[in-house]
Amino acid sequence: MKNKLEINSIEFELRPSSRRKKIAVGMEHSGTCFISYPMSLSQEKLKYVLGKDINKIIDDLKIKLSKINQYNYSEGEEFLFAGRYYSLKYTDTDNPPIELIGEHFYLSKNSLHNAYKVFENWYKKALYKRLEKILPLWTKKMGVNPQKISIKSVKTIWGSCSTKNNITFSTRLALVSDDLLEYVIVHELCHLKKMNHSNEFWNTLEFFLPDYKILKERLKANSLLYRW
Repeated sequence: MKNKLEINSIEFELRPSSRRKKIAVGMEHSGTCFISYPMSLSQEKLKYVLGKDINKIIDDLKIKLSKINQYNYSEGEEFLFAGRYYSLKYTDTDNPPIELIGEHFYLSKNSLHNAYKVFENWYKKALYKRLEKILPLWTKKMGVNPQKISIKSVKTIWGSCSTKNNITFSTRLALVSDDLLEYVIVHELCHLKKMNHSNEFWNTLEFFLPDYKILKERLKANSLLYRW
């Protein structure tokens, strides 16, 4: 069972880590609020360290929570793909269960009971197609060669790179614009050169993407939008 901590009527999931050196307070796109912190800190110490900043943090989280929409998969609802919104329409066609045509997603009426999974599968396939176009350009430019590329529906990270040079991307990246997708791709490819987040890593990323800081901030600021 996960440890919880309630502060000012908001419940936080506690995530202690032996590797973490600083406290981080955030919220996943699902609406789960969390506090990541060094394992050496007690809950009381945690509250003390957060101190006067906690009220501002909570106010910001409440604003974000109020903006989270729960999709009902009703006609007219808008869903993101590649940085653009497309409205949902129903169709009697079952094969395929979902299509993107023009300005609309067409979802089979018989797939409404499983709409989340149907969208997820479509997004994965669409992301693979986009990666097939962008990845080769950057692997050649950077002189790197990942061993394996995977797409998984992870919610807390955009991408990861293992010590075996295997790169995993989040399904949610299907929703972001090309420039933000490119940022995550280059970020992970840089880990093939430097397997950490040292100054050398960030300097390498800046060499290939001089505006990475702007892209990184945009991705972070709008992370709650990238959901279905």
